[in-house]
Amino acid sequence: ATRVSGTPTNSGPLPLKIVLLAGQSNMGGPASVSTLDRLGKDPETAWLLAKLKEPSGEWKVRDNVWVTYQRLGDLKQGPLTVGFGEIDREFGPELMLGHVLGDAVSNPILLVKVTQGPMSLSVEGRPPSAGGVTGAFYKRMIETVRQVVADPKSFYPAYEGQGCEVAGFVWFQEWNDYLRPEWLAQYESNLVHLIGDVRRDVGVSNLPVVIGEMGIEGKKANSRILAMRKAQAGAVGRPIFAGSVVLVRTVGYDDEQARVYLQQGYDSAQNKWIDETAKKKFDTMGSKPDYLYLGSGKSFALIGNGFGEALKDLWQRQSAQSRP
Repeated sequence: ATRVSGTPTNSGPLPLKIVLLAGQSNMGGPASVSTLDRLGKDPETAWLLAKLKEPSGEWKVRDNVWVTYQRLGDLKQGPLTVGFGEIDREFGPELMLGHVLGDAVSNPILLVKVTQGPMSLSVEGRPPSAGGVTGAFYKRMIETVRQVVADPKSFYPAYEGQGCEVAGFVWFQEWNDYLRPEWLAQYESNLVHLIGDVRRDVGVSNLPVVIGEMGIEGKKANSRILAMRKAQAGAVGRPIFAGSVVLVRTVGYDDEQARVYLQQGYDSAQNKWIDETAKKKFDTMGSKPDYLYLGSGKSFALIGNGFGEALKDLWQRQSAQSRP
């Protein structure tokens, strides 16, 4: 594999930037690595594949961006490349996000992934200030960040005692709350509490936060999905979050072409493929149902890029504000 390093500096080791990536399966990473090569066949997306792959066909490996991810079956750690999804042949938003951030700053970066499949912001992810019982997932998320801050070298072996900072929080979750009207009704409020509580509990009052929109079903989404998008936008749009919290509109990253083949060849009533030609086409593009963005490599590369660009912009904004 080809190594990609960050921008060298002459000022000694810079602090390690820790970025928390949290949410459900779409943050975990359900996209098959095998669907990425298709990006190179489209002039509009070929640049994405060039970021991820060498002309020789090897996947790039970034020495200056590391990932730690406690999956269901194992703890997966190492330099950023493909395979940090829920299983080794899959990936999620971390892939392009890590490349964007690794190109943007000279600091080493550690992406800390904390995910859970079935999980709501109303119960498992419930933030303390929302009232009621604090969710077990919320507690695990905060505890994981504290463990990393307390012992960075266990998660990033190249750590040299240069200090570390929690530098970002990316949240990509909504499915279980969308399923229950009473949970959907409180999502906006719970998301506001989540942002404030994470900032308080990791000790960074102005922590840059990126929220991933519920973009599934694209522009033809049903009314409940539209209500969830409105709730997410409402939370991010609060004046207290101006300039430090961004909503990334993932609806623009919907893979309409993959959906065409799925609808053409898959019979959901029988739960099986009925058109082998459509299946073969779909298999080069996606691997999952609609609520997992079809497991489309194109969608997840674009989502990760969108998250990375949004966080990079927040970092640049904070850096400009801190200059004398």
